[in-house]
Amino acid sequence: MPRPMLLLALVSFLLLSGPGESRAQENPLPPIWFDDLTAGEAPTAADAEALVGFAAEVVGGGSPSLSSGPIAGLAADTRPRIVFLSACDPRGPGKTFLGSGAGLTEAVTRAAQLARERIGADFAPVWFKLDLVCEVRPAQKASPFWGLELDPGLQGIAFPRALGVAVLPDEIPARALLDGGRKLAPERWLAFFDECPWRVRDREGFRAATTVVSAFRVVSVFFDGTSASPLYRGHRLYPEPTAEQLLAFARAGGRYLVRGMNPEGRFTYLHRPDLDLSSSSYNILRHSGSVYSLLELHEATGDAEFLEAARRGVGYLMGFSKPAPAAGGDAAFIAEAGEVKLGGNALAIVAVAKLVEVTGERIWLPAIRKWGRWIRSVQTADGCFAVQKQSESGAPDPFISEYYPGEALLALVRLHALDPEGGWIDAAAKGAHWLIEVRDRGKKVGDLIHDHWLLYALNEIHRARPDPIYLSHAANIARAIRMRQHRDAPYPDWVGGWLQPPRSTPAATRTEGLAAACRLARDFGPREEAPADLEAIQLGVRFQLQTQIGPERAMMLRQPALVLGAFTRSLDDLEIRIDYIQHNVSSLLALRRLISEKE
Repeated sequence: MPRPMLLLALVSFLLLSGPGESRAQENPLPPIWFDDLTAGEAPTAADAEALVGFAAEVVGGGSPSLSSGPIAGLAADTRPRIVFLSACDPRGPGKTFLGSGAGLTEAVTRAAQLARERIGADFAPVWFKLDLVCEVRPAQKASPFWGLELDPGLQGIAFPRALGVAVLPDEIPARALLDGGRKLAPERWLAFFDECPWRVRDREGFRAATTVVSAFRVVSVFFDGTSASPLYRGHRLYPEPTAEQLLAFARAGGRYLVRGMNPEGRFTYLHRPDLDLSSSSYNILRHSGSVYSLLELHEATGDAEFLEAARRGVGYLMGFSKPAPAAGGDAAFIAEAGEVKLGGNALAIVAVAKLVEVTGERIWLPAIRKWGRWIRSVQTADGCFAVQKQSESGAPDPFISEYYPGEALLALVRLHALDPEGGWIDAAAKGAHWLIEVRDRGKKVGDLIHDHWLLYALNEIHRARPDPIYLSHAANIARAIRMRQHRDAPYPDWVGGWLQPPRSTPAATRTEGLAAACRLARDFGPREEAPADLEAIQLGVRFQLQTQIGPERAMMLRQPALVLGAFTRSLDDLEIRIDYIQHNVSSLLALRRLISEKE
């Protein structure tokens, strides 16, 4: 970075508004700080569960007893303790208060009393989170210019006592307080101080070019007013979900999509809840996939809101359909920003074919036939899709996608289900053979593409035109996917995921594909593969649910009600995109169908 920019960043970090003396008077020196904590018996999740209801009652104006109930046994604890109590009214961001004292009950009482004084009459919290500091690491230097040694999402940051600043592990991503490389983000700290002035004692203390910070860990629980749930990295660790729970989680994801759709049928494509910003960019291919997931939800729930939103989404999609005279006959394609993609046409067919399936409205068939004709026009005699991307004027692009061909096969077989005399199954079968016998020929199982769209397609093509080659190839792709799943991982919340660090959507697409492979193996063989597929799906979905924004994650963000139910990019990256929701919703519904049929 050029020296003038470094100086500008430093000035923005150091020139803080408000006199330090008045802030210090408002927020007195804490009686116990992080360097006062001593080694010894650490707080436990049971301690936090016992205390969180007590804290919520104090915030609500009650005077619960310290000498009875589950917290009575904590009276003997007099060690120096620090706790954080967060309270949230879903209409706005949660508020967090630090309390310290001799023993957990004293520290929690102080945090709860401070919360009661500060939250204001118009703030009616219904969600609470209690974090008990359990481990403090040796101090390290920090500045806007070099990275911290920090375990993201698992360690908070405490500045020196005189500054009075400490932030929780899950507050750091929720407020984007660190830039890439784990560097302090000056302007975001300033905004953070403005939002909650009680969180900083001495703003003037940040004038130093460097400061010293300590990293700390916490034991966390969330309380919804009825029951407490332990947290890890700010989210719950889920047991194996039931069919009813899967539907509830999927429905929450769908409602996020509906809330983010405008009257014309366009979704909020990408949202950063940590910065409270939405992108103006768009991707019509992912739009189609999201519409498809809403139709799956309507099929599963009967909820009219999903169907109504899907209809608007199809209406918006139709605005991107343009004639393709060069394809011969009555053909059309989906064009966006002058580009035509094989996958864009394919997912448009998949979405609108689902609308026909769930409503019986065959008025949409002419449109999807036109898109199907364009797909067939770019397929060679041996089944290869020679053009996967082109300009709107017809100029081919050399781009090759690993997933567009599988999407195209699924579109063709879905068209066949609605139009059996159209020859669509011939094109689908020919394309499947090319992928298996040419693209994937000679590959070791572990080297096969984790092609979830191809697994979807093989499951359906085999049912229409059986061929043993589909069964064996689907089983091999499923094995390749299972081989890469985290089973023994460095963190408990990585188990069930894929990649390093694991991400939400790669897990969802793989569990979607495994669900199709599982159905195929269960119904046609090899049947011994089905239980292994189901186990991997269940493990994967448990990982995925940790990336969904439930109340315990929403309460740390600026607009809890807006983002509730969305799926984030990963455990620590809170970016939300419509395809993250789409794939996770489809995955949850696929597992629900599998276990419902099994029962």
